[in-house]
Amino acid sequence: MKPITSLRLTSIALHNVRNCKDAQYQLYDLTMVSGQNREGKTTIAHAIAYALFGVTFCGEQDITQIIREKADVVSVKCCFLDQDGVEHTLVRSRQGEKTDLTLDGFPARKQDISHLFCTKEEFLSMFNPFYLAQMTGENGRKLILRRLRPVPSGEVLLAMSEAFRVHLQGVCLESPFEALSAFRSEMAEVEGQLAILEGRLESVKEAQGKNRDKAVRLKQELQAVEQKIDVLQSRQWDGLDREDLEIRLEMLRKQYAETSDFEEESSQLQQELSTIRNREFSSKITYELSRLAGQIQALRDRYRHRQSQMNGLKPGMRCPVCLTVVTEENLAAMQKGFQRELDGILKEGNELADRYAGLKSCLEQEKQQWEQEKAQKIASFSQRLEGCRRPAVARRTQLQESIALLEEQLRGGNLSDEEVRELTALEADKKSLEAKIQMLEEMTDENAVLNLIGQQSEQNGRLDQVRNVLSALQEYILKQSELMLSPLQMPHVSIKLVELVRSTGELKSVFKFQYNGRDYSCLSLSEKTLAGMEIAAMVRRITGLDYPICVDNAESIDAFSGVMVPTQTLLLRCVKGQALQITGKNRMPQSQPLAKAG
Repeated sequence: MKPITSLRLTSIALHNVRNCKDAQYQLYDLTMVSGQNREGKTTIAHAIAYALFGVTFCGEQDITQIIREKADVVSVKCCFLDQDGVEHTLVRSRQGEKTDLTLDGFPARKQDISHLFCTKEEFLSMFNPFYLAQMTGENGRKLILRRLRPVPSGEVLLAMSEAFRVHLQGVCLESPFEALSAFRSEMAEVEGQLAILEGRLESVKEAQGKNRDKAVRLKQELQAVEQKIDVLQSRQWDGLDREDLEIRLEMLRKQYAETSDFEEESSQLQQELSTIRNREFSSKITYELSRLAGQIQALRDRYRHRQSQMNGLKPGMRCPVCLTVVTEENLAAMQKGFQRELDGILKEGNELADRYAGLKSCLEQEKQQWEQEKAQKIASFSQRLEGCRRPAVARRTQLQESIALLEEQLRGGNLSDEEVRELTALEADKKSLEAKIQMLEEMTDENAVLNLIGQQSEQNGRLDQVRNVLSALQEYILKQSELMLSPLQMPHVSIKLVELVRSTGELKSVFKFQYNGRDYSCLSLSEKTLAGMEIAAMVRRITGLDYPICVDNAESIDAFSGVMVPTQTLLLRCVKGQALQITGKNRMPQSQPLAKAG
């Protein structure tokens, strides 16, 4: 059977669908369904979606949203015409946990329906005007993008200026957002390296020539610590087979795991508690602090450089800035000019330093609040977890005691608790002494300063390159989004796939709709309905399918001016005090604007 590119529903029969026990309705090209609340208007929409894809009108798969209360069996029978005018019958029924699906009397599978019609998401995007607009994240992006022609990187580059293109040479553009993230990480890494280099350079300059004697004393302390460690370690495992102890411990732990007796809720709570405990704090403020640190350092370097130039001014030489010959007469004026520039640099640096301190305080407050919330969640989940544990049996208690004994033995061997603590402290002292000695030896290296200055120059050059690539990548992503969405022109609706984060200046991937320049979330019900009908028409256009649209709450708008509709349209209107009523007419001109509705 060939794919169905045009779907025109002719009738639908319901059994135990929501509040409807048994009913059959005739459907038309323009079907008007009216009645007061709870009369079954939306039930028809749910039934159509259930018959085709086993979901509700909103895409939910929970069968309790479909089946009539206290009923065990639910079924929907749909009769429809395809693009050739051939009539077909689709029946979906469910009894208990078993679902049966037949098409024209033959058993059908879920993949058969997707092959003949389209995906569930594509159908609901055409059938329900609100579905796609309320879909968030990558699902909505993928639904749209997989139907669009991919824009080759060469085509995007041609649409960009040469100034940006030159910085993208050699950059992999298959996944521009991944490349953007990678270069942002690289920039943060370079800025961190520069901050580290500056700190090390200051330390080396101040400490060089003073640390050799201190390193000798630390080495003597290290030797004494190592001797104590050797004495304790020689006794620790004397006469013990550590490998055998570890094997026995692993066997006991396996037996203990096999006797675990937690409910499913306990396992889920344990997993959620572990996830909460492993969460790490992160903040966008960290990036801004790194950027400000770089700017402050740049001003500090500039200040020192200008101060050195000013102090070196002498009659007979040329000014290093303006190249004017220095004389006794203009020396004071030139020094005054240098001093004005130094004061300006100092003022700017102080302003940046104040901003840095303020952001750092905000970061600490944000982290403190985050840690408090994390602690509250941990306490809450821990309490719930403790409440759902079953009493441990004697076997588990025995295994726990055996495991504890072996773990204690593996921790200390022949050593007492006090000796284990002493050994641990000595090993920590050893690492600390080794780190201090290494740092002192690096700082006494005569070539250390020159090496660090060279590394700074290299990292600054690398930082400039990364910044240029980031700017070019952002322009590439914006241009690619513009070219990709060009076929999706709609009268009043536009799609946004990329958004600029005002606080950081970064681009992020989004999926949003706007109606007459306003965000979809800010629209009224009537505006959302009109926007959704345009979106549904756009999906029909890119898929090449002529599938029905069902407009719920049609009473909220008085006209669909300029909105393109498919061959078949269902309008659901709430009329106070009226029983369910279905009227309609056939042979509507295909893909024409609807006249006055309701």
